[in-house]
Amino acid sequence: MHHDFAERVFQKSQNFKSDNLEVIAFSMKYQSTQTMVVVQDDITNIAFVFIACLVYMMFHTKSVFLAIVSLLNVIMSIPLTLFMYKVIFNVSYFSSLHISVIIIIVGIGSDDIFVFHDCW
Repeated sequence: MHHDFAERVFQKSQNFKSDNLEVIAFSMKYQSTQTMVVVQDDITNIAFVFIACLVYMMFHTKSVFLAIVSLLNVIMSIPLTLFMYKVIFNVSYFSSLHISVIIIIVGIGSDDIFVFHDCW
């Protein structure tokens, strides 16, 4: 019921017309549901990044096995990083911005794989 009210208020605020005034209305529950929508969209983008990196790694290394194992190595750093973040440093704050860190980790890790492959 609370979500329905927040949805109606938000829709009315979107339809409000004025020259110099913008109305923004939300509740914390509505904000959390909207944040989850953004996170789900980001997860779709992350899946695209993984697939694109895998395809490019297969092209660059000319080995399906090496590309899969290299990307798996990069992906395995994410749980370790989250463990350090939550347990060791005891940081409880987690936002949708933290999801973008996964893309950065994959980008930097993939770059390292290319450097190691070229040196080898």
